[in-house]
Amino acid sequence: MIANQNDNHSPKSMDVVNPGESKFTSEFDSKSLFLQIVRKWPIILLTTILGYFGANFFLKYSTPNFSAVMRLLVKDTRYSSGMTETAMFEDLGILNTSRNLDNEIQILKTNFLMVEVVKKLNLQYAYYTEGRLKTNELYETSPVSVASWTPVDSLFNRSLEFELRLLEGGKFKLFYSNKIFDGEYGKAINLGVGYVTFTNNVQRNKRNFFQGERLMVRISPIINTAARLSKNLKVSADIKTRSTVLELAFTDPNQIRAAKILNELIDVYNYSEINDKNRIYEYTLRFIDERLEKLGTELKVVEGNVASFKSLTGAVNLANEGTLLLSESTSSDKEILDIDAKIEISTYIRTQMLNDANKFEILPTSEALSTPSLYGLLTTFNNLVLEREKLVSTLGSKNPYIELINKQLGNLRLNIIENINQAERDLNVRRKSVLSREKVIKKELQALPETEKQLIEIERQQVIKQQLYLYLLQKREETALSLNVTVANNRVIEPVMMQGQVAPKPTQVKLMGISLGLLLPILSIILFQVMNNKVMVEDHIKEKTTVPILCTIPFTEQTNHVVISDTKRSAAAEMFRLMRANLQFIGEGISNKIIAVTSSISGEGKSFITVNLGLTLAVAGKKVLIMEMDMRKPKLAGYLGHQKGMGKALTEYLVEDKISIKEIIYKSNIHENLYYVPCGPIPPNPSELLLSEKLQALLDELKSEYDYVLIDTPPIGLVSDALLFSKTVDVTFYIVRQNLTEKRQLNILEELRLNKKMPRLYVIFNGVKFGRGGYGYGDSYGHGYGYNYGYGYGYYGDDRNRNSVFSMIKSIFSRKNSQG
Repeated sequence: MIANQNDNHSPKSMDVVNPGESKFTSEFDSKSLFLQIVRKWPIILLTTILGYFGANFFLKYSTPNFSAVMRLLVKDTRYSSGMTETAMFEDLGILNTSRNLDNEIQILKTNFLMVEVVKKLNLQYAYYTEGRLKTNELYETSPVSVASWTPVDSLFNRSLEFELRLLEGGKFKLFYSNKIFDGEYGKAINLGVGYVTFTNNVQRNKRNFFQGERLMVRISPIINTAARLSKNLKVSADIKTRSTVLELAFTDPNQIRAAKILNELIDVYNYSEINDKNRIYEYTLRFIDERLEKLGTELKVVEGNVASFKSLTGAVNLANEGTLLLSESTSSDKEILDIDAKIEISTYIRTQMLNDANKFEILPTSEALSTPSLYGLLTTFNNLVLEREKLVSTLGSKNPYIELINKQLGNLRLNIIENINQAERDLNVRRKSVLSREKVIKKELQALPETEKQLIEIERQQVIKQQLYLYLLQKREETALSLNVTVANNRVIEPVMMQGQVAPKPTQVKLMGISLGLLLPILSIILFQVMNNKVMVEDHIKEKTTVPILCTIPFTEQTNHVVISDTKRSAAAEMFRLMRANLQFIGEGISNKIIAVTSSISGEGKSFITVNLGLTLAVAGKKVLIMEMDMRKPKLAGYLGHQKGMGKALTEYLVEDKISIKEIIYKSNIHENLYYVPCGPIPPNPSELLLSEKLQALLDELKSEYDYVLIDTPPIGLVSDALLFSKTVDVTFYIVRQNLTEKRQLNILEELRLNKKMPRLYVIFNGVKFGRGGYGYGDSYGHGYGYNYGYGYGYYGDDRNRNSVFSMIKSIFSRKNSQG
């Protein structure tokens, strides 16, 4: 170990330094970071194990979620050429099977359908048992269930939660709002905000219940429950293909409930679709009935006229020519009536739309009673009206999606009105053409005898009314038939299947727990490395300055500031002996008698280094004098047993002429060859005293009398007092302490070197934690003291206890020591 120190930090090699040279490297030391991570393996292993057990703890007490999936075929004639249940009625011109798949997805996800599901399955009522760490929901296993709940105020819209305790004899106690209610199954209890009735389910449940069991019951508003469940529903379609198959997935803590909700949702969805179709049929049927009633009255009048005319005139048969003319005239009149009927329907629809621009109602539609283009617009309009009614009931009329549908309906309204106007223009053109042809027929009829002409006219009106009446009767039967055989255009092609637990997934949670346990300490180390601006390893010193490192003093937990003696064999003592050996090679024969010890700030250990270096030299037979010249914050003399009032001191010597040198020199109580000069009272002008010629004369005299004079100077990073000795001292030791000296303070050291403000600068790296408890090896090449207590200094008796696991863990978290 000592050989390594001498090889790497030999003064001969260190003194050959270019004064103008300065090193500049990155602040981030990847190798040091890696070594720190490796040394913290016990903590990383511990956090990883804790992460694994934490994940298992989370899985044990978390509520799992299960997924139920089903596939639904939405039949659409645009994408399918196969026979459907409604294909046989398409020729009637009433059904429209073309559907928008996106609209169907939105309908399935609306709260409107989920509200009906909640009502049918009574999902607004929830039952729980509370454990120490986990609450368990009882779905279909609760000993009781809510039979009815009637709030006093119809606007009551908040959740209720109360506790039940089961008793014998069909009784229970209910705890709500700091009140206790005695209840019986089947009897309503007045809670103040409403009446609740419970039913006993113990007989039909397999779970065993015991008297006094606590049961939590929650009653939630239906709309709130529906909104919460809708968030767990996912409806998706394959947009890459022309398939109209939808996949419905529902997630819930209870597998049985998830399957039931999906099945019930499809039933409600199909019922809603059938109901929507039936509403259109009903509106159309109502319109046809109104027309039949009016036409039937007119037909009775015409038939009465024919009978009266024949009775009065005795006319029975007409000539063949009259019959032919009558047939042509009847055909023309029928066509005019058909045109008039369509114009009347168009006028009716336009009137309905113009009455209230903000009111949307279902309009009668029939392909046979309107133009094809108008029929398509009316069908689209009615579908949007039905969709709007569903969404308004769940989302409210102010919802942005409702406003979008309103705009679509408004645009459709304008298109329908424009289409009606165009259709009326076309129908009027046709009507004029038919009227022109009828005029020709009437001229020919005028040539017939008057009686014959009158009969033909009356019979012609009768035939027209009869044919139109029969036509409307046929359409009425077709509409009624469609109303009775309406089916949904959907089919479940894959029933509900359980996909197992989807959250939390045990494998993922365990991997996440292990990853967090592994990464958190590593990230903490990295963060500490990035954020820490303190000197931690020798490389940090070498990055900032080319001043050579004379020695590295290991960290010691001893409370005594003196670590050197004839019997001590600690690592710190050996490093001071190594420092003593290196003093022989510093400067190649140049005198090293006066040594200044300084640092950047207070607390870096310059007094500790000074005392122990002096004692090391004294043990070797050298006569050593330590001068306490940190006049602003003196404490070195206290390490050597000096107490206030023991005698004269340095400041008094420099101020008073009558005090001799011998009066301020004291023999230490730790070794006979070690002497010291205490600072004494703190002067108001320390810098002026240090500049005095008397001090220079004192140093010259002491230099001749002692083998070594060690000067404990003030921190050079705070005050400039240490610079006053630049011409007096032979060697300057600059103390850098691990995890205390900031990297930027090393710029002061480099400036001293470049400007040659202090003679023969050397760095002493103090308070370094090595081995498993430390922060890195000596340097990036593996030299220095990284092996430390393994086979470097681990055999010293004073260091044995440091190899224990307790000491290792303690050193990891320790930040305070006695080397300050």
